[in-house]
Amino acid sequence: MRIASIAAVLALLGGSTALADDAGLELPPDWFAGLPSSKMVRMVNHPMFGSIMLGKVPAIFEKSRLADVAADVRGSKIKHRGDAGASLYWLCYRFKEGAATRQLYVTAHGEMGGPEHFVGGAVLKEKISDETDCPRLPSKLLPVRSDIGLGLGSREQDFLLRLGKPDMRAGDRALWMFERETHLGGSPETWTVLQTVEVEFRKGKAAILSLNQVTSD
Repeated sequence: MRIASIAAVLALLGGSTALADDAGLELPPDWFAGLPSSKMVRMVNHPMFGSIMLGKVPAIFEKSRLADVAADVRGSKIKHRGDAGASLYWLCYRFKEGAATRQLYVTAHGEMGGPEHFVGGAVLKEKISDETDCPRLPSKLLPVRSDIGLGLGSREQDFLLRLGKPDMRAGDRALWMFERETHLGGSPETWTVLQTVEVEFRKGKAAILSLNQVTSD
């Protein structure tokens, strides 16, 4: 997949950029400025991640619905902003990690997530935003973790060892992109799964972690 196609797909992913206005996340830089159109995403033969775990309850990318996640937390409210290609739905939660309060966003793109709002992304934040109506996760849904094996507070070196060199870098932000081919429902047609890992590091440790996945033909 060439970089022009990647840019179009990433615009549909939601994650930190799409949440910036409503959820207090800072806008990342223009990842694609000045990049050659021939740049390729790394091909892999297995998923890099598959879900965000809330305790023992998985929010599975492109399989779980936002409503499924919301049903487990009292006070959950699915929020929405934008139209067409800029449409995004999300849930926002707060949770305790040691003495600190963290924030979790679970997102679904309005088009790619379909009318059932299948989960397409998750954002973990070290510092909570001004969005004050995010309910707290009950203890039964803790800890919050991803199956990538890395999370808030993980060292930059840990990400490099696990994921390799970032595909794009701008200051303290790094972006990794992975692509693999799959067949859906036994169909002979080949589909492409694009997964991205975006991290903002502060003092060498992950302060914001965004995971996104989208499948396209």
